[in-house]
Amino acid sequence: MLLLLLSYVVLKALWKIDVYQISTLVNKFFFFFFFFFFFLFFVFIIIIIIIIIIIIIIIIIIIIIII
Repeated sequence: MLLLLLSYVVLKALWKIDVYQISTLVNKFFFFFFFFFFFLFFVFIIIIIIIIIIIIIIIIIIIIIII
């Protein structure tokens, strides 16, 4: 009976540790996934802004050359 109780306590403790570790890993995965996604989004926005600025500069140079 004591062995059964001991094995129950050990298995319950291992279950709690596993659940905690799995939830921690899942939370870290989602955190890094969303961080990476938003980082790429902002990098994409910055690249688009730079391209727009370059296009505007080229158009201004073309207008100056034509006039």
